[in-house]
Amino acid sequence: GHEGMLAICANLPAQIKELTITHAAAEQAVDAISMLLAQLTSLRYLDLSFSAWGDDGVHLLASRLPQSVRTLELQGCALTGHGAASLRVLFHQLRFLVLPCNDLSGVGCDTFLAALPDSTLDRLVASAPVPIYEAQKARFLSAWLRAGKLAENLGFVMVAAETSTAGSTGCDEDGFVL
Repeated sequence: GHEGMLAICANLPAQIKELTITHAAAEQAVDAISMLLAQLTSLRYLDLSFSAWGDDGVHLLASRLPQSVRTLELQGCALTGHGAASLRVLFHQLRFLVLPCNDLSGVGCDTFLAALPDSTLDRLVASAPVPIYEAQKARFLSAWLRAGKLAENLGFVMVAAETSTAGSTGCDEDGFVL
């Protein structure tokens, strides 16, 4: 359970550079894990994919993420545009952000995209379900290019429409786009 994961995280050396914690769906773990992450001052790569923390959990994570993190993977974390907007506070430090299999639409997405020009991001990976794929891809590409970023450094993945309902990530449990 999440208690075991927290015990392991509590004993991580502060100088660890890479950390992967996937499928950590326990909402009770969000606060504790994000507090522990704040102590990992040498951490450069963090993968929390399929942790289903949602917008509130990602907002908490963004407020506590060590300044040293350059790569953040949040694939399939039940994130919406509002959660993505929370990530803009990390745009001064991140170089690579991975967000596929999340519902990045709505007003929060506009805030996220508007912050791209001031970001240090070199690469971004996102996705959209089939019915809105072309429109979302165009929105992301337009914002990415206006920010002076290279088009080949934007990855945009199509996910199956039937998997894009609320609470679904559009990816299977192994992280493959459906």
